[in-house]
Amino acid sequence: RKLKTKAEEMFDEAVATHAEEQGKLSQDSKFLSTVMRGGTVSDRTAALSLKIHKSPLHAFRELESLIGLCKKKGRREASAAVDAAKELFLTVLLPDRKLKSFSEQPLSVFGPTDLHLAMWIVEARIKSYYNSFISAINAGASDIVTYFKDKCIKCMVDLLMAKPELEKVLLELIVNKLGDPNRSTASKTGYW
Repeated sequence: RKLKTKAEEMFDEAVATHAEEQGKLSQDSKFLSTVMRGGTVSDRTAALSLKIHKSPLHAFRELESLIGLCKKKGRREASAAVDAAKELFLTVLLPDRKLKSFSEQPLSVFGPTDLHLAMWIVEARIKSYYNSFISAINAGASDIVTYFKDKCIKCMVDLLMAKPELEKVLLELIVNKLGDPNRSTASKTGYW
């Protein structure tokens, strides 16, 4: 428990330091921050995605905001956020192996260095945010608007095929959609 607390404190301090440096150095960062606070939903989605691409390890707050946009009631905005988050998880955030939580790491095998602790806390946070994203698209897969429901199911299929993380959960969610009351959705799910 002490190691996890130490790792979280170290990582949060590094993120704060990085944010300070970026705020001092770059007009782009200031512009992105302005857009993220007051732009349209599609502009915010693009700005959040760009900021996460620039520095994924320092942008967990932005990732959380992007996942929050996936839960928006406006389907068009939520659809863009789902696409952006899926692309980030597939290309930037998820490795080609299953993620481990902090408690699953080899804490007692050797004396972990600060770098080990930082890497493990990052992995644990990515795992947590990915769980949140899966919950968001699962809620979307039960939406009454067919195109958004289909987009969320297709997103689950793409994630299942590309990365091993949460494969059992994704498979269960997808198989559940084979019995969707909307025949078109059930048929598309079977095809995918």
